[in-house]
Amino acid sequence: MSLIDKVDRELISALQEDGRLSLTQLGRRLRMSHVGVSRRLRRLIEEGVVKVQANLSHEALRMKLVAVLLEVEGRKQLDEVCRRFSECPRMVLFSTLIGGLNLLALMVAEDESVLESITTTCAIRESPGIKRTEIYLMGEVLTPKFLPLKLAKRRKRQAPCGRICSACSRFETMRCLGCPAVEGYRGPL
Repeated sequence: MSLIDKVDRELISALQEDGRLSLTQLGRRLRMSHVGVSRRLRRLIEEGVVKVQANLSHEALRMKLVAVLLEVEGRKQLDEVCRRFSECPRMVLFSTLIGGLNLLALMVAEDESVLESITTTCAIRESPGIKRTEIYLMGEVLTPKFLPLKLAKRRKRQAPCGRICSACSRFETMRCLGCPAVEGYRGPL
């Protein structure tokens, strides 16, 4: 049995076109009551099939995307790298891979100086257990146009990965905007 049926697909498709549609508007489109739409949507959310969220345009924010491919030594080190960087506000996609390079990090940077920082100084590639990395600056992103970029609700002294931006020479000399989750961050996120 499929987790989603024909009506669920129509509901999801309508929300993908315009995530701001009200339950009443969705009900009209699907020819059902807003209460029925609400139940379906709640079930899809509770089952982990759908997440309603606001995504941001990396183009409008003038963000650069970088793909970091890593080879991590063993499972223990892989788990530690994943734990350490899973809450990084620059992380758009974080996935294990099958093959020699066994981890993919798709990250955002506000400008070239931040790009340099996240690929050298405060880099995921500097973590213990990393055997090799490959870094690719991405060109035009064809799809999707909006990404789940994380905004810090409250800035802290220390970044989620454990770094302290105020102790970094690149941050002190204005060659890096800092981590979006840290007090003193100077960027748009």
